[in-house]
Amino acid sequence: MGGFNPTFYCLQRATILDLFDCLLIYPSGIPNTMFTITFSYNYQGHFASTNVTIDPLNSVLNGRNN
Repeated sequence: MGGFNPTFYCLQRATILDLFDCLLIYPSGIPNTMFTITFSYNYQGHFASTNVTIDPLNSVLNGRNN
């Protein structure tokens, strides 16, 4: 993602344990090119990861959040 790193906060939903709400705060605003965020964890022998591709221009132009 270039030379900047976001401040990153995630909170697990209490009622749907496999769903997380995440907030990324970028120091100079959201990038205007596609980028990928990798979510992963490793806890007591359980490991999972996923990659999420973000297209900020498509999200803004279509009036929706990805």
